[in-house]
Amino acid sequence: MQSLSLNREKDNLVAMLRFQEYEHTTVDTEGAMGLAAILAGQLPELKGKRVAVVVASANMELDLVRECVDRALVLDDHVSRFSVQLGDGPGDMAKLLNILAREDVRLLDICHRRYSDRVDLFKVQVECVVELRDKSQNCHLRRMLSDLYPTLRWLDR
Repeated sequence: MQSLSLNREKDNLVAMLRFQEYEHTTVDTEGAMGLAAILAGQLPELKGKRVAVVVASANMELDLVRECVDRALVLDDHVSRFSVQLGDGPGDMAKLLNILAREDVRLLDICHRRYSDRVDLFKVQVECVVELRDKSQNCHLRRMLSDLYPTLRWLDR
């Protein structure tokens, strides 16, 4: 029962995101329920048919809308988090940032830890949160960085 509830939450949040991406409309999770059911495949009898989705939505606090969108971006693989050990020499951090820039990845957050019990004396631990266009860019970035950095770890949602 718990996973069904989590799946519904994910479906609703991703449907909210789709409304923003394609319709440039902000709706709350209740307003997105109809689209969520269709996107989740819960209404197979509608496949291939033209369907109108009624969007009835109550007012939602702007901060809560932002939290929902942020969570939906993570659930829909638009946001990823990874950790990697880099050398502590000049240019090592710049190399990683240049790769992210070349791949058109938006850096949301970065944490650079020089002193850690898990890092060698001449290494630094870097944790990044990045925003990507879609799942295919996410997969491409994961493959490419994994090939370049053997210490790379993708962190769970």
